[in-house]
Parts: sequence; structure tokens; C-alpha cells
Amino acid sequence: MNGTGDSHSFRFYFSTEKVYSPRIMKRILSSSHIVRPLALAMALLALFCLASPLCARMVEVGWSPNDAQSEIRTRDDARTVGFKRAVYAEALGLLSGALDESRGTLLYQHLAPKAAEFVLSYSEVVQTAPAQATLVPGTSSPGDTVDSVPPLTLKPAQGTARGVSTNMLRMEVAVNRTELKAELKRLGVYFTVSAPQPYDLSLLGSAAGAWDEIGRLQTLTGVSVRRGTEPLLELNSTLVAPSEQELKDGLKQAAPMWTGSLKAEGRSWTASHRSLDALWSELWAGFFTRPGAEVGTVERVPLTVSGWYAPDGVQAFDKELAAWDEVVESAQLREILMLPDGIAAVWSVRTLDRAALRRKLDQNLPGRGLSWDFSPQPNAKE
Repeated sequence: MNGTGDSHSFRFYFSTEKVYSPRIMKRILSSSHIVRPLALAMALLALFCLASPLCARMVEVGWSPNDAQSEIRTRDDARTVGFKRAVYAEALGLLSGALDESRGTLLYQHLAPKAAEFVLSYSEVVQTAPAQATLVPGTSSPGDTVDSVPPLTLKPAQGTARGVSTNMLRMEVAVNRTELKAELKRLGVYFTVSAPQPYDLSLLGSAAGAWDEIGRLQTLTGVSVRRGTEPLLELNSTLVAPSEQELKDGLKQAAPMWTGSLKAEGRSWTASHRSLDALWSELWAGFFTRPGAEVGTVERVPLTVSGWYAPDGVQAFDKELAAWDEVVESAQLREILMLPDGIAAVWSVRTLDRAALRRKLDQNLPGRGLSWDFSPQPNAKE
């Protein structure tokens, strides 16, 4: 909704547009506290980079053309690994909490085959060169494979110890954070970092023999069986003869066909696949992207920040707040208030973790002379 307050309140409301009163803008822009244009431009550029999916992540990957024990032996191999690591690192940055090692490994293995789909662009910034004694963060040692999980803690390069020359590929990789976040939501990981999603499970046919696979998928998605609860997942596996297309693709005999349904809140999702992984992903994607899926996991809080002397600071922080993907699901600027001690702004913030958002605000705002509160201003419009 758009509107203006009376002539004494200096209050402005917003929908998707951000409108300022010309009279107030004139008064504010004539203030001696205005930030210098160059500094402001640099700050806005930095904040745009944070919020934009085009800003690149730096990765370094070692490759050893003469190392028979390494699967990363060419520049193309190194580039492929670089894409996977950049996407994985961005995925971790989008989550509201940390994953344990086993779940992190499963997430990497899930994202790795499709990593290139999330890469918007890349540039090689350093030519290959002999490896140093110690690898820098994000590199792979010669013993790593193309599909290995990126090391979280690194040790001295193994290649030099074996007398093998190691080259280094350094790249800036721009990852599509919007699409990657959507993938994490479909997978369920985005919503189950802090606590698992309970569900009930019914296995039919030969599906009961797939406990190890189901356990792996449960860990990745972040779900745990609780009898008598929703959603209810039914899985069935039977031998089915290959279709005409499958015969052309090389499948010569009957193979397991997985079918399943997921039911919750009067809704049902069904699917069938040769692969349990594909079936699981499709069913849970329907559940985690349904209308109302965020109820109980995403909390809406009113955030008031005050202490600015110019509206440019509000606009800059609006972009910065939107870039805090790990704690902010969305943030809508609702109004700007002219107060006796400066300018205040109110946002409606949707967050998965109020405590994490609180820590983020405490880390970033006091040093700028800004104060904040999880409540609207007394005269703020709800």
C-alpha cells in the first residue's frame, strides 16, 4: 500500500516502490551529515555485489598431468572441480546453520553432477604454476578425485612430497544463488538444517530391502521417521520390463521400478522412477515447495533500524539485508520515519533463525552508529 502521513508525522509507506517526499528529500539532502558521493557510490557498489548473483567466488584447484594416481590431470578436470566447489561453498553459505560432515558429503555429492547448471560465468585469473609447499583454502591436492568433497582443512601439498609437479587453476566463479537456493528448498536441506522434519514411512514390495539407500536419503534431506505423523511416504519397488526407449538405451532385462506417494494436509504427490534417488527428490520437492511449506520454519519479525542522517543509508542497508541469505529469507522495507534524532526504517523480515539474525545485526550495526530492535516504532503502521 502507498500513502503518506500528515504534514507533521513525516512518515512514508511502501509496497514494492520506495517513495520519498520531495520536501523531506530537499531537507535531508541539504544536511551537513550527507555521506560524500564517492564513498557512498563505493558502498552501494559493494552492497550490490553482495546481493547480486553475478558476484564471483574465488576457487583454486590443483591438477597434475603426470600423476597417475590423480583423477584431476587436465585443466578441464580442474575447471569441473572448481565449479563443483564454488557451488558447494555457495550452498553452505545459503544455509542458516552448519551441516555435519556426513551430511555435507551427501549434499556435495548431490550438487556435483549438476553444478554447471548453477554457474552463470567464470574467469581464469591466474595461469597454471608450480604448487607451493602448502595449499591455499579451496584447492585440491593431487590425491583428490573429480568427485571428491572439497577439503575443509588442508595439509601440505601431497604432489611435491611424491615428486610430482602440481599446477594450479585459479578461477572466479559466479554462481546463481537464486536458483541454488531454490534447489536447496526442493531438496529440503534449506528447512531442516536445525531440526529434522518428522514423517511416517510405509514400504511395499521389495522396497523393504533398500534401508541403506533410504537412510542415506533421509540424512541428506533431513527427515526422520515418527509413526503416526504426517507426511506419510509410501514406497514400492517391483520388477518391470524395459520400455521401448529403455531398450534403445541399452536396458535389456526387467529392472526395479520405484513408485511412491507422499501425503500431507489433504494433498498427495505421486511419482515413478527407475531410480529411488529421483523418486525421493521429486516427492519431497513437492512437499517442501507446497503453499504454506514455510509455516513453522520461517518466522516473520518486524525489524526497526535507526540512526541514519540520510535516506541513502536506508536504501544501502535494504540491499545488504537482502544479501544475508543465510539468515534472511526475505525482507520488505515497509516505511521510513523522520525522528528527532535521525532517520529510522522498518522492515518486515522473514527468517529461519531469529537468534542468528540477532547475532548478524549485532555484528554489523553498532559499529556504524546504528541501533536496531525486533519491534516496529510506536507510530509505525502494521
